[in-house]
Amino acid sequence: NSVTVTGNVCTKTATKKFGTASAYFDGVGDFLTVGEDKVVTIYPNQDYTLELWFNPSNLSGTHDICGTGPTAIGNNLRLVGTQLYFYQWSGGSYWQINGPGTIAVSTWYHVAVVKLGSSTTLYVNGVSYGSNTGNHSTPVSALSIGRITGVTGQDFAGHIDDFRFTKGVGRYTSNFSIPTSAFQEVVPASSTLVDPYYDNT
Repeated sequence: NSVTVTGNVCTKTATKKFGTASAYFDGVGDFLTVGEDKVVTIYPNQDYTLELWFNPSNLSGTHDICGTGPTAIGNNLRLVGTQLYFYQWSGGSYWQINGPGTIAVSTWYHVAVVKLGSSTTLYVNGVSYGSNTGNHSTPVSALSIGRITGVTGQDFAGHIDDFRFTKGVGRYTSNFSIPTSAFQEVVPASSTLVDPYYDNT
């Protein structure tokens, strides 16, 4: 059940979406690593949901919000300037979903990546930005928050709140109303929940 802190990741009370604080990443070597004992391979046809709130403080260049890799199989959420992307790759093939291109600093955004059956969909603030089709598995390498595993120089700068990864459950099937409070967790049977900065205060 390990979550490893690298750099100066800390909680900040002045900026948060819910509760009393959010996780703050300064963009220079700050990230969390969720060990493989918490994030394990999701095989083809298994569902999952990854969701979080993020609030960027720097949009110059490329910044990885979270992800796995850079092995032969991986995925990540990435900001390139004001453009948000979700990437997947497996066996030499590559898939991309373009999110909104108008991301602004000091603004909270809810992001959800949902795999249901053979379709993976990116939602931003409850609105679908498209889907990839194919039974892409996720890698056994650890999940990093604040960067993509093994990639340096593209660390996320800003705040993250209510990060949640659920294995075995696709929580959203269409556009939805974004959460108005912190997760009050009821974990479905057969799911694996990871939320290193879960705050329900």
